[in-house]
Amino acid sequence: MEKGGNGAFRYYRWTISDTKYLGYTSTNPRLNGNSVQASQFKFYRSGGSVSWDALLVENVDSVDGDHPDREQPPNLIDDNHNTKWLDFSIYNDYPAGTAVVIFEFKEPVYFDGYIWATADDAPARDPKSWQLEGSNDEVEWILLDEVEGFMADGDVDDQYDGRHEWQSPEEEDYWKFSR
Repeated sequence: MEKGGNGAFRYYRWTISDTKYLGYTSTNPRLNGNSVQASQFKFYRSGGSVSWDALLVENVDSVDGDHPDREQPPNLIDDNHNTKWLDFSIYNDYPAGTAVVIFEFKEPVYFDGYIWATADDAPARDPKSWQLEGSNDEVEWILLDEVEGFMADGDVDDQYDGRHEWQSPEEEDYWKFSR
């Protein structure tokens, strides 16, 4: 898979491969690592958030997702921190499972960064390792960002936005993380 990229893509794929406590079980459901969740996901362009209303969003869906009816992938783009996307598929094939969300646009769209926010009830389910890729045909994917071992700050009800930006691969330091 090619790494880098500064083009516009019709599809963006967010693949989560690990959570804060994946596989951990507890009598306290807030500590169970049996799924992954997030409340919001936004793309950035030139340092500013891009409104979902201004984008031609065709669909937001998961690949082989296993989620409750009220906690579907479109909740990631509803601009409401009180809703969330929850997916058990990451745990179904533990420890090798993943949870995948695909953002589909009506035409290729250029972004140079993104943020996501944790959900409000179980920090054990926060994404810890993931990839963000872009594609125009859902066959050939370009790796835009890869994060391993990230631990979101905060706890229950603490909304966290992790700002991740990428730049063209021609630049010397083309991956950076800032909060």
